[in-house]
Amino acid sequence: MKKRIFIKIFSGFFLIILIILIINQIIALSFLNSFYKTVSYEYIRKFGGLLKSEIAPLLMESRFDEARKVFDRFSVIPGFTIIIADKSGKVLDGLNGTHDNTMNIGSQRGFQVASLGKISEDTLYNEELKRPVLSVTIPVMQENRIVYLIQILSDASAENALLGEIFGQSMAFGAILLVLSLILTILLSRSFSIPIYHLVNATKEVANGNFKVRVLFRTEDEFKALADNFNDMTTQMNDLFRELNEERDELKTIMYTLQGALWEIDEHDRIIFSNESFRKLVGADDPDGSPYWEFIRDNDLDNSIKKIRSNRKGIIRELEINRAIYLFSGEMAPLKNHIVLILSNISDLKAAESFKKNLIDSVSHELKTPLTSIKGFIETLRADEKNPEKKRYLDIIGRNTNRLSDIVNDLLVYSNLENTAVVDYEKVSLLKILKDLMNIFEKRIEEKNLNFTISAKKDITIDADRFQLEKVFINLIDNAVKYTEKGEIIIGIARHDDKVMIRVRDTGIGIPKEHLPRIFERFYVVDKSRSRSLGGTGLGLSIVKKIIQLHMGDVRIESEWGTGTEVTVILPIKHS
Repeated sequence: MKKRIFIKIFSGFFLIILIILIINQIIALSFLNSFYKTVSYEYIRKFGGLLKSEIAPLLMESRFDEARKVFDRFSVIPGFTIIIADKSGKVLDGLNGTHDNTMNIGSQRGFQVASLGKISEDTLYNEELKRPVLSVTIPVMQENRIVYLIQILSDASAENALLGEIFGQSMAFGAILLVLSLILTILLSRSFSIPIYHLVNATKEVANGNFKVRVLFRTEDEFKALADNFNDMTTQMNDLFRELNEERDELKTIMYTLQGALWEIDEHDRIIFSNESFRKLVGADDPDGSPYWEFIRDNDLDNSIKKIRSNRKGIIRELEINRAIYLFSGEMAPLKNHIVLILSNISDLKAAESFKKNLIDSVSHELKTPLTSIKGFIETLRADEKNPEKKRYLDIIGRNTNRLSDIVNDLLVYSNLENTAVVDYEKVSLLKILKDLMNIFEKRIEEKNLNFTISAKKDITIDADRFQLEKVFINLIDNAVKYTEKGEIIIGIARHDDKVMIRVRDTGIGIPKEHLPRIFERFYVVDKSRSRSLGGTGLGLSIVKKIIQLHMGDVRIESEWGTGTEVTVILPIKHS
């Protein structure tokens, strides 16, 4: 890893420096060559201008002997070859610095430019010297006409040698720079690769679970900041994993000592984890790793587990295994295809519940007959009694007997609902039921001068048990009338998708908010003295909730003290 990072960084730095050096050499040599040509042409033009100033007047006056003397004087200057030609390009006799007496410069590019009246600069290949020479052609004009052309050739061998020497020195200097750059690149690459190498090794340690590893750098740069952040991160991860391990151990301890039999199975029904209660239940010291059905054989349990796995949803139900009753709970484990299962033995609880139900049923039935007899005797005594004081006492006895009878009747109703849990479904018109029930409460409503309204856009027919539904509305309307002294009672019916919502709203005394969470509990009353005076049993709303639940519905209550109460019943329209 270290070598790969070093090679990548080194090769990248070295390639960049090498490219920069090559580009620098090319630019420098190009600049020197351009500068040399510019200076050389300028020098040749000055030399040609000086020659033209002396020889041109002589040529114009056809004083060729004197012109040759000037020509010879200038020709002895080293480094220059002078050629004077007429306007056609033919070299004049005695004015040719080359050894070619038949030479004609008319075909040269410089001659063509100079023929236009401009000084031409060009590079020509000299056959005598066998190398390129610099050429400057200067026109000699008379009355805007070209009469003669002066061409000066300069041998650039010395300058080329100088350029070659400069190039060699430049290459040597570049080689030295390249070596220094190579050393610098190695040092820079190591300064980058070594910290990365340490960080990579540290991350490997963290990946292997060692959160105590630290990375320390002395240099004050970004690598040190990265190392400090890495150290902070590993410290936090170490603390986090320590807390998670502590919580895991605590959770395992809780699960291991849990009263209920808890175990976890994988997709092949193998036990992944089991607590002490499960091991005691199945009579095995180490059931983990074996299929659960080797220890518990029960069709209902098997079917429940299959249902959880197929629906990927939890289940809570009662199971009877080996003549004991268990509350079974199963849930899919998140992020895994495992199932967590719990069996809690509720045999004693079910026995106590059964005893309580039987006791309530027995007491209720045993009390019902004597209470009926007492009510009959009270009515007989009241009819024959003339003494007002005794009659008042008989009224008190009768009122309390009626309340006790109502409690017994409600107890029997609630007990029947819990024991049977049977709903006799039929098509029921909600509007018809409510209108029929109005007759029951009509007298009480008129006595209190209350407004009673049923609000519905249209009648809605649902699948329900008519007899049980009447009990629901009787209890709700009875409460509304009982606790409303003035104002109105409104029953609203509305459909929402595949459900119907029935709202019973009154403007009565309302219920304090702290009592709302417990309002559906059995025998729970908000104001015991008021409930006793109005004949409340504390079972009415419990019966309502039980009936609605049997219909797979829901009931909610909203109330504000001193303002009124609204009870909302939600029922499915069709029974499935």
